[in-house]
Parts: sequence; structure tokens; C-alpha cells
Amino acid sequence: SYSRIRSGFDVSVEQRFGKIFGVALTGTFGKLAQSERSLTPANNLNFQSSLTQGDLSLMIRTDELFPSASLTPYIGVGVGYLMFQPYSDTKATNGDLYYYWPDGSIMSQAYPSKTAVPLERSYVYSTALAAAQSTIVIPLTFGFNFKMLDNFSATIGATYFMTSTNKIDNVNKGKNDAYLYSNFSLSYRFLKHV
Repeated sequence: SYSRIRSGFDVSVEQRFGKIFGVALTGTFGKLAQSERSLTPANNLNFQSSLTQGDLSLMIRTDELFPSASLTPYIGVGVGYLMFQPYSDTKATNGDLYYYWPDGSIMSQAYPSKTAVPLERSYVYSTALAAAQSTIVIPLTFGFNFKMLDNFSATIGATYFMTSTNKIDNVNKGKNDAYLYSNFSLSYRFLKHV
């Protein structure tokens, strides 16, 4: 089966205030995708949306509360701005449109046809489903910090993004869209010299 997981990356800068609190500015770039296969032809939907996003979050960290601990948790909440554009995979490699038949097959012509030939999904998302759009997002972050040196650490975490739109997948019904971004990162902290 085709995976809905997509890669992405983020760049983040954080200013700490005291031992616990910090404010982080993050830019995230990536894609979201999903494919649905069904014996009901109209339900065979797929999309891939490109994402460009910036957010500002209040972080609560525990690494300075427990300086000797090698593993400490952190949480965060914020607000952000997301720009996206949904695309769909509607054509085979040879350019033929997909026609989904009631038996679940993908064919080159509409059902029924004696001259239709089977097609394979190309997974090339080249058909724009809508114009570029934007929305407000609320990021909820949780993760762990692995201390390696006094000013060098690794983090593993996840952020759940709640949006104010349900159009990222170009299906404008139901609840607003939400998505999960998990990440691994390396961090360097600039220490003050007095």
C-alpha cells in the first residue's frame, strides 16, 4: 500500500527566559498526503499538499530544572500561519486519466468498456485541485531533550497542528483538518560568557 507519510524539515530559533520558559520561532516546510481506495468509484480520492508554515510558540522546558539529567521532557503551545496548495494524482505515466471501476481496478476508459486497459498509479501529483490558500494553525508540541554536552543536545518530539480550515485535502466537509509532525533534531545553545 502507498504510504501517506511525507518528509519535511523545520528551522527553529528559541530565546530562553529563566529556567523553564522560552519563545520559539519555527519555519516548517514539507508535504501532506493521503490516498483512499474504495470499491465505490467516486470515493477513490487522493491528494498531496505542499506546506510552508511559520509559528511562534511558548515552550516549557525542564532541562535546567534537572541539569544532571540526560533526558528531560518539554511541551509547547503557539500560533502559526500556514500556506498550502492541494494537488491530485489523476493521470498515469503515459498521460491517460484514471477511471476507477466497481471491482477496484484502475482503467484507461470509463466503465464498462471492452477496450480499456489496466493502469497503474503514477504517484505524480500534477493536477491542481485548488488555488494556493492559507490558514491559522495552533501547534501543540511534546518531546524529550537528550543532553550530550553542556550546550549540545538532541531532541525527539512531535507537534500536533490544529488548523482553521478543512480544505488542505480539498474535501470541504466535516471537522477542520489537523496533522501530526514528528521530528528529530540537533540543538546548539549559545552560552553567555561573563
